[in-house]
Amino acid sequence: MLRKVIIGILLYSTCPLLSQEATNAEPIEKRAYLKLSSGASSSTNTDVCAPSDFWDPANQGYRSNFGTAPIFEVAFGYDIIPCVTTELSLSYRPHYSYKKFQTPPEAIQTPGALGTKTRRFNLDAMTLIFSLFLNGKGFDALRWETGTSGNYIYPFIAGGLGVSELTIYNFRSTGLPANPEFVTPMISFGSFASENEYTKRYRFTYHAIVGLEYRLLQNWGFELGYRWFSTTKFRGPSFVRDARGNSADVTGSEWTQRLSANEGFANVKYYF
Repeated sequence: MLRKVIIGILLYSTCPLLSQEATNAEPIEKRAYLKLSSGASSSTNTDVCAPSDFWDPANQGYRSNFGTAPIFEVAFGYDIIPCVTTELSLSYRPHYSYKKFQTPPEAIQTPGALGTKTRRFNLDAMTLIFSLFLNGKGFDALRWETGTSGNYIYPFIAGGLGVSELTIYNFRSTGLPANPEFVTPMISFGSFASENEYTKRYRFTYHAIVGLEYRLLQNWGFELGYRWFSTTKFRGPSFVRDARGNSADVTGSEWTQRLSANEGFANVKYYF
C-alpha cells in the first residue's frame, strides 16, 4: 500500500513538468509553400544575326532590346532542409517590344531591300523553370530575428533551368517610302510583315536570383529580389509576306537572337 502511495505522489509531482515541457516546445516549421509574384523585366541589348541573303544591311545594324515587360508568376516550393529549397515556377512576361530604325548603306546588293524603315515585332514569354535555393535561414549568422514572436529575415540565392515558349507577333517593317529607292520601281510598300500572325519558338532558359525573405510567423513569407533571366537564341518567322501579297520562305535565313533581362520582383508566400 505504501509503495502505491509513493508512486502516485511521484507521478503527480512530475505531471506539471511534463505539461510545461510540451507547452514550451517550439513548433515544427512548415516546409511547403505556394508563391505569387510580380515584377518588371528590363531587357538588355542583344546581337541579332540577320543573314544578308535576305535581310538587307543597315547603317544602324539590328542590335536592340525588347524594352520592359511585366512579370506574373506562380510557384510551388519545398524546403528539403532549412538551407536548401526546391521550387517549380510558371511565369509570364507579355508584350516585349523590339524596334529598330534603319537606313540603308550607300551600296546595297540584297534583292528587294526596303530602304529606310523601322523594324518592329512583339514578344511574349511563358516560362516553366525548376530552381534550387540556398537559404540563409539554415545558418545562425544569416538568420536575423526581428523580435520575440519568431519572425526573422534571411538572404537567399538561387539558380534555375527550364524552357520558355516564345510567341512572336506583329512582325513588320513600317515607315517605308511609297517608292523605295532599292525596290522595284513604281511598287508601293506600306509594310513588310510575317505571313503568320503568330510564330512560336521553344527555347532552353536559365536564371540566377538573389534576394531577401521576411518570414512572418508560421504561415507567411514576403520576398524582394533581383533576377538575371535569359533564353538561348531563337529564330524569327520562317515565312514573310509583303504588301503586294507575295510570300517568301526564309527558312534557314531567319533572324536569330536571344531574350535576356535584368528583373526586379516582389512576392508573397503561404507556407503549409
